[in-house]
Amino acid sequence: MGESKQVVSKRFKTAGNLALVRSSFLKTSDPMVLQAFVLFITSLINFDARVIWILTGVAARIGQRIGLHQDPETLGLPPFECEMRRRLWYQIMMADGFAEKLAGTGGTTLFGQVNRPLNLNDSDLSPDMKDLPKEHSGATEMMFFLIRCHLGDFLRHSANPGATFDGVWNKLSSRGASLAVKDKAIDELEALYHRKFLQYCDNSIPWHFMCTFLAKGIISMLRFIAHCPSGTDALLPQSEKDLLFNWAVSVVRWQNMAYTTPEMEGCLWHINSHFQWKGFVYFVSALKDRTQGEDVDQAWKEVQTVFDFHPNFATKWGADALDAIGDPLLGELDIPMEEGQMNWSNWDNVMLNLELQKANNIAADGMGFSNPCDAYGQANSSF
Repeated sequence: MGESKQVVSKRFKTAGNLALVRSSFLKTSDPMVLQAFVLFITSLINFDARVIWILTGVAARIGQRIGLHQDPETLGLPPFECEMRRRLWYQIMMADGFAEKLAGTGGTTLFGQVNRPLNLNDSDLSPDMKDLPKEHSGATEMMFFLIRCHLGDFLRHSANPGATFDGVWNKLSSRGASLAVKDKAIDELEALYHRKFLQYCDNSIPWHFMCTFLAKGIISMLRFIAHCPSGTDALLPQSEKDLLFNWAVSVVRWQNMAYTTPEMEGCLWHINSHFQWKGFVYFVSALKDRTQGEDVDQAWKEVQTVFDFHPNFATKWGADALDAIGDPLLGELDIPMEEGQMNWSNWDNVMLNLELQKANNIAADGMGFSNPCDAYGQANSSF
């Protein structure tokens, strides 16, 4: 476009704001307008998570009003519209769940009674089709999205109403189910990923690699949370600590592979926003006591790669945050830790909040309105 990304982003975010306001999007019953609103929310990924969570909640309410929370087949809609409505509803629910986690609120995401979208390419669909084609077995354009859909269903079906909130993982980290039951459920999800997607992936193809990294990272993180439900490994045997360490390093390794693959450059905005701080902070903390071995050497290489490539560690902020790891009170962050205790729940919140604060400051520095609601207030007569 002949202009910098910052200039173009500011212009199009401003235009998106105004277009949504002029369409009276809060009163819309048009799925196309709702799609535009969801895309607009996605572009605000670096804004305050509390604001994003409110906006995804608005999108969910608009979706409910036009019936997206009901499976469209029960409404007698045409096949093409059925599939588009399912895709839109699942996208809203996943965006709302992610924003909910970052905002630090309880788990209230509503999926409704909507079937998952099918594993179909866009070219398989047309508005005048009479029936939906048979679902593909293997890699498609929908593969990445469907891997996330299956994770959402996994967490939703393992819900424990009595669980204490600790982010999106509260269902898995509760003690309502035995470790054997949790491991079996995760094994089944891993087998499903392999059967439906991974066995067909060619990792020399960037899109396939992105999907592989996502699926394997999900499984490692699920196992990590299931085996460390209390947020500390202080009372766990060494064999369990070794498993946790290896899973945490594995999660970060897959993300680092994405960082260092040139073809993934266009996807880094997504990778950055889903960086797994729990795993990273856990194994960096564990390296205080692990000083020898091939696994330790590899872990330090992963730490260096994160510092080299993750944008939040390219500043004094990142160095100051990690310098605090060895302090009994975690430096100036004043998060107390008992001797021998590594509490990744506290650290996860600290690191995530710092990340969001920095991202919000960057976003407020000229990337459109400093608050996405500012534009809405300027034209509230259109609502």
